[in-house]
Amino acid sequence: AHAIEHATSNRLYQGRTFSASGLAGAYWYAQKHFEEAAQLLSVARESAPPFGSERREAAYYMLDARARASGGLSREDRLILQDEIERGLVLLRYGASPSGKTQRFLGGLFQLSGDSLRSTEYHRQADEKGFAKLVTPRHVLNPDSIEPLHDR
Repeated sequence: AHAIEHATSNRLYQGRTFSASGLAGAYWYAQKHFEEAAQLLSVARESAPPFGSERREAAYYMLDARARASGGLSREDRLILQDEIERGLVLLRYGASPSGKTQRFLGGLFQLSGDSLRSTEYHRQADEKGFAKLVTPRHVLNPDSIEPLHDR
């Protein structure tokens, strides 16, 4: 309940729709309770449409939370990461992302994969559309501010 109150009072969430698990996961992520966030964001990812940008968003935060909780991405996490990148690329190839949301979270997913060149390109595209300025966490805007994630 506190997570939903937080989201409805936060300007970053206004005008956007999220599942209850996504809202709660975002709240715990912001509180740096990464294990709890990852569990809830996993549910949010699974409940989102397979090619919807909401799925990329939940996947990014879920995988980032898992990496922060455990010090890296597992083999299973890397497979999920690759699948979500491929789905995001298909979405851009055959769909549209006028808001820049898909580009923003593809940039984050490429960052988690260690591909800083593609990460920077997709973050730039999202920024040009105005999306990154609204919701991008500091560590994504400045990838040099965090240590690279390693496999565990």
